[in-house]
Amino acid sequence: MTFEEAKARINEISVAAVHKVEDARTKQAKNAETIEKAYEALSNALLNENKDTYTKAKAAISKAEADRDYYAGVVAKAESSPVITEDEYMTIGAALMDEIRRIKAESIAEIKELTDALGKAVEDGRARVSEVASVIRQLEALPQLINPNAKGYARFGGEPKRTDYKKLIRELKKEL
Repeated sequence: MTFEEAKARINEISVAAVHKVEDARTKQAKNAETIEKAYEALSNALLNENKDTYTKAKAAISKAEADRDYYAGVVAKAESSPVITEDEYMTIGAALMDEIRRIKAESIAEIKELTDALGKAVEDGRARVSEVASVIRQLEALPQLINPNAKGYARFGGEPKRTDYKKLIRELKKEL
């Protein structure tokens, strides 16, 4: 059984169970009206002193009261009886569990794909930052190419920003 079939079957069972109870209650309500009419006919028969009508009304009351008891039993049974067999319950439950497993497997595959892509992005970022750091070291070494005794930017009046580059590189490496 597929997920869609299980969903449809649950809907069918629900609709059937509700319809069964509503149908029994409707018949019970109609029967109450029949009892009321039978009692009116009995009263009229007594007022008119009509023995045949009285006998028919009495029989109608007896039948309607028996029907009332019957419909009360039908309603009680409809409300309390199981709406699904144990086997069908287990079959539907298994189909739903299969759907959960399928969704879980798809989700795990999707998460793995995203994680792999994220890992590749982190590695690419680290490689690019390392390349930039290498170029920065080359830039910082330029004054020493001209004068081996020079200290970094000393030739240009001190070391502005040298530590800023190193700090930026450290921060980027921490974040990646």
